[in-house]
Amino acid sequence: MKKIVITIISMFLLVVMNACSLSIDAFSNNLDKAIRTSNDPATIAQALPAYILLLDSLIESDPEDEETLKASADLLNAYSGLISIEYELSDSDENADRIQNRLRKMTEKSMERASSAICYYESRYCNVTKESYNELVENLKTADEDEVQYLFSLAQSWTGKLQANREDWNVTAKIPQIKHIFEVIIQLEPDYQQGSAYMYLGVLNSLIPKTLGGKPETGKQYFEKAISVSKQNNLMAKVLFAEYYARLVFDQELHDGLLKEVEEDTQTEKQYSLMNTLAKLKAKQLINSGTDYF
Repeated sequence: MKKIVITIISMFLLVVMNACSLSIDAFSNNLDKAIRTSNDPATIAQALPAYILLLDSLIESDPEDEETLKASADLLNAYSGLISIEYELSDSDENADRIQNRLRKMTEKSMERASSAICYYESRYCNVTKESYNELVENLKTADEDEVQYLFSLAQSWTGKLQANREDWNVTAKIPQIKHIFEVIIQLEPDYQQGSAYMYLGVLNSLIPKTLGGKPETGKQYFEKAISVSKQNNLMAKVLFAEYYARLVFDQELHDGLLKEVEEDTQTEKQYSLMNTLAKLKAKQLINSGTDYF
């Protein structure tokens, strides 16, 4: 029976691989849509490693194909997001350590793939992750709309690496660069990925208290914009608004209000299905921990 299952999986991957050779971009878009519209995180978490391995094999055969590299980075980032939720919900220190180590590996790999993708797409970005803030700002002055998808993939993966390595000052020192990439994306294509750049900027501006030089009120504005652009459909924006901004400024009323809205929301916008399912799980955890936090 085990051999039959392995054979079926192998045949399935062969079919998918043939499809990828025709259009990795179309395959990536369809897979992305399938992931986003699922309301079953457990099934998605079990399925993604097979697709990650598939893209690894395609990259082995053509390590300079920017579309495949980007698709791999985005898939790794999606998987890292699922692992991150698992880490936050874990009630075992031993299990949490195991998940955290896995998360670091996945985000590092995602970052490497995204960096390679944008480098092969446009050579002037080959050293973008090593540039100083001023150098990066100068480099991005000539960015255009065609580069947005690669810039977003890089910034998203970079943020994932940051979240998995918060204690590493070499990583956190690059926050201004990550923020600027998202700011450029907003300038070029404000509604890209349903305005997700605003949500990321909300988080990145709500990491440090105002007393230590942070800009939480700027973070608040970005969170509000993310919610507005998604027409209230992106529940994760509300959850992160509560977790990062409301907790940072000790606004319990805002914190509890946002999480209550998430819990009571019944909208069924399919493109947000997976994200909103995860948002509800995360909201429940934040409500429970909020009693001790405030």
